[in-house]
Amino acid sequence: MKHRLLLVSIAAFLVSVSLPAIPITWETTLEAYRGRYSEILTFELPPDGYEKPVYGMGEFDWDSSIGSAAVQMGLLTYQDGGRVAVLVKEGPEYTKGPDTYDWWNTTFVFLDAKGNVIKPDEGSIVFIDIPDEPVMAFSAPEPAFFTVSNHTGMTLTYLDISSSDMRAVGAHGKNLLGKTALKQGESRDIPFSDHPDLKSIILYRYGALLSVDAAAENGQAFSHEWRVDGSTLQIDILSGHLQNKQSRNSLKVLNDSSYTLVELYILTPEMETDLNYSAELLEGRTLPSGAGLLIDLTRWPYLQSFFQPKEMIILSIEAYDEDGYPLFQYWLPDYDNLEITLSDWDYL
Repeated sequence: MKHRLLLVSIAAFLVSVSLPAIPITWETTLEAYRGRYSEILTFELPPDGYEKPVYGMGEFDWDSSIGSAAVQMGLLTYQDGGRVAVLVKEGPEYTKGPDTYDWWNTTFVFLDAKGNVIKPDEGSIVFIDIPDEPVMAFSAPEPAFFTVSNHTGMTLTYLDISSSDMRAVGAHGKNLLGKTALKQGESRDIPFSDHPDLKSIILYRYGALLSVDAAAENGQAFSHEWRVDGSTLQIDILSGHLQNKQSRNSLKVLNDSSYTLVELYILTPEMETDLNYSAELLEGRTLPSGAGLLIDLTRWPYLQSFFQPKEMIILSIEAYDEDGYPLFQYWLPDYDNLEITLSDWDYL
């Protein structure tokens, strides 16, 4: 695909945050900005605010109070007010009946200081899943643990299980094994009472993607992705999950969206300005939902300088799924953990 449907400019974001914020009241909605898709605006809310109607969670309808939406996302308080950055988006293409009008489906999301879309706290969302086959709710009492089995042929001394949301806020890197190693052929019950974050995901987020990372006493690393399906609380770590240590010249990409990705681009500011899509990183491969892959950065010299500690800047990540729909996010590389996770939140 040679042209992107919607692309938010890094330059536009940098300009927006450098300009004076637009003063608004707690009743202000995005009505005056309907249809201005991809535009980034900075607003200033006064202190001593008050609640007004909000429609949405994470992504809000244009007729939502900008201030109250920011409070709902935990970005402001009514008492103090403050400044927020907003990205104007085109919402879903469904019919609203006879009252449909120009730009009716305008929505907005909030951006952080790096230009990334701010996602709602998972604890504030109620996930309602409609699987193809009925799923029985857990009877009381609910499961108290999940089980991890070691079939690697080695003794494991480290185990971490995390979601993309947990990694985004640094709530990962915990050794679930504690000080007791897990020998070859052994199983260990991990109590939910010790890990409430994992409990909420494993028991109540049907289809969530979790990264399972383990290390043996000899330093060998194991990694695989586990899709929660509600039918099993058993994780098997196999010898086939042995992973070569990721080097500074490789980039890990995880597809946490619901669809297969067929194109992937990492755009520098100059490439974005020139609409240069000559470097397609999947090179004919596909990245199914729930899968990950390592990209050899030595094949892409144009990226090398951007992954050096002193040279890191915000890059644009753009991907397309099998139906041609685009995903987009800003990304500030972490030199110690070159990893990109694309999810349903990144759809434009």
